[in-house]
Formats: sequence, structure tokens, C-alpha cells
Amino acid sequence: MKFKRIVLWSEFPHKTNWKKLGELLKEADFHPDIYVACTSPDNYKWWAREIKKQCKSLNEINAWPVLTKAEGYWFSGFTSKDCIDRLLEYKDTKVKIDLEPPLPKIKYTNFGIAMFLFKLLVRKGKNNKHLFKTITKASEKNDVLVNEFPIPKPLLKRWGCYYPTHNKNVMCYTSLLRYRSPLRLWNFWMAKRRKARMCSIGLIHSGIFTDEPYYTRVEELEKDLLYAQKQGFEEIAVYSIDAIMKRKDPTAWISSLKKFY
Repeated sequence: MKFKRIVLWSEFPHKTNWKKLGELLKEADFHPDIYVACTSPDNYKWWAREIKKQCKSLNEINAWPVLTKAEGYWFSGFTSKDCIDRLLEYKDTKVKIDLEPPLPKIKYTNFGIAMFLFKLLVRKGKNNKHLFKTITKASEKNDVLVNEFPIPKPLLKRWGCYYPTHNKNVMCYTSLLRYRSPLRLWNFWMAKRRKARMCSIGLIHSGIFTDEPYYTRVEELEKDLLYAQKQGFEEIAVYSIDAIMKRKDPTAWISSLKKFY
């Protein structure tokens, strides 16, 4: 079975060699969709134009709104109303809304992140209702894909990081732990329970924290791809195109994805 759709996140478009990527995608005859991180509709349109000029093998270039780090970077009930309202500026666009607690100002470790989330247990997002209404309103003008954690729904609701739709992606990243089987089972079980349209796998390289654990071998990616197939997912997302281009052998990672598409 092949995936009907493969999406690649692009969190750091300014660090990606789009011309080189275009050459690699053309050689592999691989045409994925991407969601590119952007700070406004104008910023998104600028990136879409620039990327299209240099990388013609992409199928779709969609928007991934983000905030500044000081504003929290992702969207949640802890986000200010003014920042949440920016989601309404996007019109007639495919948009990914990343629902996660504010970016912590710490160096990444699994223990550190666990402690950060533990401290949030006693807190509730004060703008949960406003974010819920805003996503609903934004969905009237856009194809909105909601991105969520694979953790219990009551916690996500408390933080304003849950939205009731099947048009969602659940993050099934397994690279974060050395022993991945339990994490893989849990993450995909949660994604299936949510009846999510998509799941995302990775990491192929580090992300916003700059030091998150990531795959060491292409075979680790393929193991997650196979598992996603067995769980019945027809669409997947991968973190990320920027991460692939940071590897010494980006062709190997692109070829691996192509085998499943």
C-alpha cells in the first residue's frame, strides 16, 4: 500500500536550499506537499512565490502560522487574544494550526519537557474559548488542519490544545526516546483513537529547540512509515524538509519517502 499524500513540514524555510531540493525531488520524481512556517499571510505568500521559483517539484505550498518565541511560538489557550486573532487574517488558504503549549525557555531534554508539562497540570488556558471560536471561524474560510499532541484529551482541553475535528494531525514522533516501541504504540494508538486524518513521524533532524533527538538511520524512518501504513493511515506528515536537507545524504531520505508514495 502506498500513501495517498505525504506532507513535509518546513519550519525553517530560510535555512533550506530550495534550488538543491528542487533538483533532488525532480530526480526522485517525488512531489510532496509542504506547510511552510510563516508569521503573516503576506509572509506566507512571499515564501510561496520564492519557493515555487526554485523548487518546482512540490505539489502544494500551504501555510503554517507561527508566533515569535516571546509570544509563545505555537497556539494554545495561553496565547493572547491578539495573537490568536491573527489566524483570521488567512483567507482561502490551507492552514496548519499547531496547538501546543507556549515554547518553554529551556534547553531540550525529555526530563525538562516532562517537568514543564507537569507544571502546566495546575494551569488552564485563559483564552481557551476564544481560540476555539477563532479556529471555528477560520475554518469557514480555510482548509484548517489542526496539529495535536498524543496525550490525554482532558489535558489538551485544559490547555486549549484540543479541537474536535477529524481534519487533524497527531504527532507520532518516536525519535524522542531511545527505546521507541512503547512510544510508537502509545502515539499511534492515540492518533487512531482521535480518528485523526493524518499522523506525523520523525524527527529526521532537530527542530526549534536545536537539540531534540532525531533518527540516526534511514531505516528508523522506514520502520515508522511501515507502522503508519499498518495502522491504516493514508496521509502522513514528516518532520521535516529542512531536516532532510541538513543530513549529509538527503537523497537517501527522499528516496525512502518516495518508496511509500
